[in-house]
Amino acid sequence: MREEQRQWKLLGQRYRDLEDRKLCGSIFRDQNGAFGWRLNWFGQGRILDDYWFDKGDFFETINLDNDGHWKSGNKLTEIDPSTESCMRETMNMWEREEREREC
Repeated sequence: MREEQRQWKLLGQRYRDLEDRKLCGSIFRDQNGAFGWRLNWFGQGRILDDYWFDKGDFFETINLDNDGHWKSGNKLTEIDPSTESCMRETMNMWEREEREREC
């Protein structure tokens, strides 16, 4: 059985400063109301790590060109536990803010 093609709408971006790094998140919502995230860790003026988060899992991102086009890649199974915990906590906080904004 083939999975339905999901259509993502960009809702906005959020930022969180964490000691020597910054977590930047682009929040998306699909046609069924589910959230998806593109997460970037910045430090020392450059991107340190880049993730796509959907359905409870993290995936690598693959840049397709220099115009900002990208796609999700393989599921990531080994992420530093403290980094993963921080990202999940931050996404939960941002999603609550987004839901409150919608009301």
